[in-house]
Amino acid sequence: MGIVPLLRTVLTTTIEITGRSAELGGISIDRFLPKAQLRTVGPWCFVDRMSNLTKPNLAAMEVAPHPHFGLSTVTFLLNGGVEHSDSMGNHVTIRPGQINKMTAGAGVSHSEVSSSGEALAGLQLWAALPIQSYLGSPNFEHYPRTGRFETRDFSVDLISGEFLGEKFDVGLSHSALGAVVTSKVANFEVPLNPHLQHIFVPIDGDYVVSDVATPKAVFLTDSGVASFSGAIGSKFLILGGEPFGEKILMWWNFVGRSWDEMVEARRQWSEQEGRFGEFVSNLDRIPAPAILQRFSPRSVI
Repeated sequence: MGIVPLLRTVLTTTIEITGRSAELGGISIDRFLPKAQLRTVGPWCFVDRMSNLTKPNLAAMEVAPHPHFGLSTVTFLLNGGVEHSDSMGNHVTIRPGQINKMTAGAGVSHSEVSSSGEALAGLQLWAALPIQSYLGSPNFEHYPRTGRFETRDFSVDLISGEFLGEKFDVGLSHSALGAVVTSKVANFEVPLNPHLQHIFVPIDGDYVVSDVATPKAVFLTDSGVASFSGAIGSKFLILGGEPFGEKILMWWNFVGRSWDEMVEARRQWSEQEGRFGEFVSNLDRIPAPAILQRFSPRSVI
């Protein structure tokens, strides 16, 4: 009698994510990460879609000087312009199709300001830094273009990582993938690396990805493909990465590993001790909020 091989069945995990609407710096945002049921996707720990299109007179965004540590910020614009200034001496205006990546390391501060009367839309993403580098030196890079390429069914603005054989390295860990996809046809499939976690975040248009309709995002694991059905010209963001595998703690603008780190970072910002640097700004520094309760680092998927 022959031996029947035991086959392992891998089931795709799907989580539907509803963005939380809020205001930040005078404009509207929809926040898709972090969520109670999903803290990270690969190293990605924070996802905001931002716009002033619903604001009277296309109000300016004014995010005053504020601190970060333990993370990299990645900004990608779809419309408008944003002036980035930071404590490392950088002063750069980012435009549509461009990328800013700022690695906070042990500490940095920055501001982001747009002009009123100009349509603004874009994405603000954070990637948690791994334990070996989360308290390293800060740095800033401006990329004047994405790793743009075309397929038969959709176009891609690659902002980080590797996708469909194309690469765009911005120095993030855990195979961090970031890509903005624009559909050319109404129905297609998106090949995925089944070893990565992925989240599909809506940007523009009405569509369904893997049975989840806009305006929701969808998180997928152990999946080698995602199906798309919807309006031609729709845009969505794909983020992906290897499971982060570390317990992290997020509070305000910080990503650390312990409660004591957060308390100390808050004190240093509030007392202007120098850890987060200084730069000239017409806006007052954003004060640190009160820490209302003690909390512990959380495991991530």
